[in-house]
Amino acid sequence: MREKRFSQLLKSKLDGKIGSEYVIEERKSLYYKLEINPDLEIEQKPKEPRRGDYAFQTDLLISRKRAKQQTPKVAIELKHGSVTTHDIITYSHKALRHKEVYPYLRYGMIIGGFGPIPERFFIHNEGIDFCFSFNKIPNIALIIEKIKHQISLSNKLEKNLFQHKKIKFFAIEPVFERY
Repeated sequence: MREKRFSQLLKSKLDGKIGSEYVIEERKSLYYKLEINPDLEIEQKPKEPRRGDYAFQTDLLISRKRAKQQTPKVAIELKHGSVTTHDIITYSHKALRHKEVYPYLRYGMIIGGFGPIPERFFIHNEGIDFCFSFNKIPNIALIIEKIKHQISLSNKLEKNLFQHKKIKFFAIEPVFERY
């Protein structure tokens, strides 16, 4: 229940602050697999992911509005209280599966009512791109700033993926902050 309240709070704070071309939705599903039948047609409806139809539900999803659809940019999973090794492995795997379909997607986790990010996160995480952890609700402006940055990174990944430019350097750089 706490995740739901925080999800609503975060959604209300993000609305209008990340740009009018983006939409924020709670409990939105994303595909983790698209299946092609023997006639070489996609079985699912790519623009209408539904939980249970090769789609996992996310707590919060930020998508860019386009003429005929919305393109997922940032997915956020919310946890309250301790986060277990199982949680980290599960969400990390979920993130990797979603990124197989949406390779430009940024995936994050926000852990509320907890201390610093536990060491087990760094040991077991493979697919989560960013994580916040806090005891009390932090400066929402800081979270908004970091989420906007993730949207920007998603846009860069998407642009590179579909413009087929010859890239000479790429890096993933860990960022650690205390607040």
